[in-house]
Amino acid sequence: MSRNVEREMAMPYSIAHSYQRLIKYLPEPIFVHDGMVVLFANQAGLRLLGMSELSEINEESGA
Repeated sequence: MSRNVEREMAMPYSIAHSYQRLIKYLPEPIFVHDGMVVLFANQAGLRLLGMSELSEINEESGA
């Protein structure tokens, strides 16, 4: 396999990993939900709500 093909195959993981790290450590609160349940909250979002884990959000809302 050529180096270019190897690089292109590795790129999606690398890009996805970079975005995950960006969102995780962004100082702005970020929440992802499906309309009923919060699926993801970054650390800033958890701090905003005074919580330390995602499960606490859904327990608090009764979801």
